[in-house]
Amino acid sequence: MPQFSSDRVYFNVTEAENLGLGQSGAEFINDTTLHTGAWVCLQCIEDSNFSVLQGNNFTGTWTGYIFPAGTHIFGRFTQIQLSAGAVIAYKL
Repeated sequence: MPQFSSDRVYFNVTEAENLGLGQSGAEFINDTTLHTGAWVCLQCIEDSNFSVLQGNNFTGTWTGYIFPAGTHIFGRFTQIQLSAGAVIAYKL
């Protein structure tokens, strides 16, 4: 199990590799509902636009931009709300 601090998560090599392979599971999101949870990667499978995209250590404006299909966004996400599109959100 990873070690948590106030704003970071630490993984051993095996845990990090498993996250990269989606071994913690994933959630398919294609609606405009606010989703809360913990995800490490968002894979846009359609051109996608976010109305909410929150995560640890993220700065700047992430909304109002169209992420093309095929885009992968890595980080530690806590809230996702689409205004259009579809993503696979890989769980932490």
